[in-house]
Order: sequence, then structure tokens, then C-alpha cells
Amino acid sequence: MSETEKGENVKKEAAPKAARKKKEQEGTVVYVGPDIPGVAKRYAVFNNGLPEALGEFVKDNPIYQQLIVPVVRLPKVNAELEKENSVMSALYRRACEKLLRKE
Repeated sequence: MSETEKGENVKKEAAPKAARKKKEQEGTVVYVGPDIPGVAKRYAVFNNGLPEALGEFVKDNPIYQQLIVPVVRLPKVNAELEKENSVMSALYRRACEKLLRKE
């Protein structure tokens, strides 16, 4: 397989992931991260997109984007947040640390 073909395959794989992520955010989503003063509270639910303030915040702070999940995934995500060594738990801790440094 040539480098061009490999590059095209990567693009084909990335496009559906990005589209799926965007589609998830167009539906009902919930923010499971720590409270962001003046932007969002934990477990805030949004339908058909994010409020402008939160959208801008996650553009500047991508870690918080991963803490916005489809509502249907909330029970699984909450279980992950309770596990000390899970990815979601680590993301939550990093988000808290980042907020503390800004204060």
C-alpha cells in the first residue's frame, strides 16, 4: 500500500469519528466535569448543541470536551468516574486541577 493510499484510509477513518462526535453533540448531552464558574455546572444537560459560553470554553480547553457525553451514556460514565484508575476519572481530576490553577 502506498503512502497516498494509507493517508486516504486515515482520512476515511477520521471523518466518521468526527461526524459521530458532532452528531452526539447535536442530540442531548450532559456535562459531567466539575463546575466551571459562569460557564456550566456539573450534570448540566444540553439539547441540540452547546451554549456559546461552553462551546468557546471547550475550544480553548479541549480536555473539557471529553467530559461532555450523550445522556444515554450517563450511567456508564458515572460508573467510570467512580473508578479511581479509569480514563474518565483521570480526565475529571485533570479538569479540576486546571480550574484550580486558573483561580
